[in-house]
Amino acid sequence: MNPYGYPDYFGFQQQQRFLIHTLLWVLVVIVLTFSIIFVVSCNPIPAHAEDVDMNIIATIESNGNPYAYNPISQARGTYQITPICLNEYNDKHRDSIIIEEQLFNPVYNGVVAFWYMNQRIPQMLKYYALQDTIDARLACYNAGIVVYLKYKQGKRKLPNETINYINKYHKLERKTK
Repeated sequence: MNPYGYPDYFGFQQQQRFLIHTLLWVLVVIVLTFSIIFVVSCNPIPAHAEDVDMNIIATIESNGNPYAYNPISQARGTYQITPICLNEYNDKHRDSIIIEEQLFNPVYNGVVAFWYMNQRIPQMLKYYALQDTIDARLACYNAGIVVYLKYKQGKRKLPNETINYINKYHKLERKTK
């Protein structure tokens, strides 16, 4: 035993032991570094869009009117949340169910809209191995994931309404910058 409480291995002196411990730690760091590099290269993080400016979406959808209602789609509120979108939200958030009448409250409407645009749509894009871009999110928000998927597969064109929606978003975005 040396004065530091370590046993004397093979009669090595203190400097030699220090050198061996240092080399072992360097080896551990190198192995961990290459392991991390290997894991990251095998599982790349998908590219994703920045969050969509929800103020622009409110302007496009309802001109900021929390009482807006579309009798055809039954979309409600500032972000024109449809019953289908609300059902998806409620399925994923069973502890905080929102009912259709609450969608006329801009706070509840905004919670569902932000979740759908910046969480649910990116989740669906990833599932279908589609690139997560602002235009992809806008197309899915406006036309739905199925329409966008068929468009990306070359089976259909985007509806003119959706093309106009995307163009309007970018026009308003340029004005706000």
